[in-house]
Amino acid sequence: MRTHYPDADSARLALRGLEHLERFEEIYGGPSGFRATGFVYAPRPEEVADGTLHDRDALLRCTGIETELLDAGALHAIDPSLDISDSGVVAYEPRSGHAEPALTCATLATAARDAGADLRPHSLVCDLLQTADEVVGVALDDGLLLSAATTLLCAGAHSGDLVAATGLDLPLRPTSVLLAFVKRPVRFHLTFIDAHNGIYARPTRTGETLIGRRTWTDDPLASADSPLPTVGTRVALPLPPGGLRRVPRDGARRRSRPPRRLPHRRRARVWRGDDAVRLRCSSGPLVLDL
Repeated sequence: MRTHYPDADSARLALRGLEHLERFEEIYGGPSGFRATGFVYAPRPEEVADGTLHDRDALLRCTGIETELLDAGALHAIDPSLDISDSGVVAYEPRSGHAEPALTCATLATAARDAGADLRPHSLVCDLLQTADEVVGVALDDGLLLSAATTLLCAGAHSGDLVAATGLDLPLRPTSVLLAFVKRPVRFHLTFIDAHNGIYARPTRTGETLIGRRTWTDDPLASADSPLPTVGTRVALPLPPGGLRRVPRDGARRRSRPPRRLPHRRRARVWRGDDAVRLRCSSGPLVLDL
């Protein structure tokens, strides 16, 4: 959960989400597992040189977000495990962090049921029901038709395919994102985005660091149902520019430099690898005013 975004609309939406997570149990009656680890954004060198990072920091503060720019010394006092010698400055958010997805969803589901919602888990929506000029419900894969005065589209990577039947062409496409879970030798580190090296990372409650590739141009999928690449535990670390790299299946390891952002991970063991489907808006932030 971070509020560092390049535009005010996305930042305000993220701030509202953060405020909900901070009061989650009070609002929804159950836990989310939210941990305010703090968050840093390590910029690309050109973002520092041309003033983009400074301007973005000012924009975020104007929207009410608690953020500041830190040099290497100030960051080391908070988290000595991160090396920013290449950029010299990061954007830091003390309130940001991460929640536990399964725990958050379970609490929200319970709160929805208590409020009178009819939840139907494992029910696949295969089509939208339409009249001449509006969507009036959904069709499930078992043939059941559900009518609704308002239909909210939150189908993740399937959203583009579902809405295409209405004639609306949203600039959405699914992409494969490589993930790795690394046993971490330090007790704590900040959640961070490393824009220069194209990765993001956060600590887990089980003593691991989740590392994901942040580039969007790799591994595009033809559809949300396309098979994902096979990923095992042999994922090449360290993390050079371009993000995480797979080890060839013949066992020949690629040579790469030690990890700059997390120096203590030079000898860290990759615990497991995974591949996920993520939805990407190809035209930038997508805001629909309905």
